[in-house]
Amino acid sequence: MIRKDKKMKNSRQEYQPLKFLDETSAHKHFVLIYDEPEYGKMIECKFVENGLKKGINCIYLTHGNAQSAENQMKQYGIDVKHYKEKNLLHFVDIDIIKESPEGISTAFDNFMQKIMNNFDPPYYILGRTIQDISTKTGMEAELEAEHTMHNNFKKYQCSCLCTYHIDEIEKNMRKKWVNHLLDHHHSVIYATEPNKAIGFDLTLLD
Repeated sequence: MIRKDKKMKNSRQEYQPLKFLDETSAHKHFVLIYDEPEYGKMIECKFVENGLKKGINCIYLTHGNAQSAENQMKQYGIDVKHYKEKNLLHFVDIDIIKESPEGISTAFDNFMQKIMNNFDPPYYILGRTIQDISTKTGMEAELEAEHTMHNNFKKYQCSCLCTYHIDEIEKNMRKKWVNHLLDHHHSVIYATEPNKAIGFDLTLLD
């Protein structure tokens, strides 16, 4: 359900990463890296919209900001109320994982087990585990969660879009962090101005 603004609709249709999302296989672990929030939000909402249109459970991972996430979906043109009533759109807080005494990997796997127990597969999952990735500790914890997701991807029966504003990633080793992210995803989307934006499967780099 996309807004009817003609200019915005046309720009979306021509944006390569959106075409990539429509044309690629859904059952993948995507990493989204963006430099401007407007481009990142557009990809996030398109990902969720694609799942909802297929009647698939869509799970938006939040950090105590569910209302903000709902507003974002509404601004894009998604009928949040409709899909919540159909029990397809879910906003799930994941912030508790970082405080778990079990460690990130075990806590993340337990979190995913609860998702599988509470909702029928397959799933579209949007977000990331650790909100603050501006520090070495935060980024290391996030990568541990990413490794767990990627290593258990078939078991989790999902499509997952992990989102990163480039400026939020710890800056001293940013290149290293980004390379680690690419190593643990199937596809990458770089969302920026249209003439530079791209989405592709990482098998192309093998």
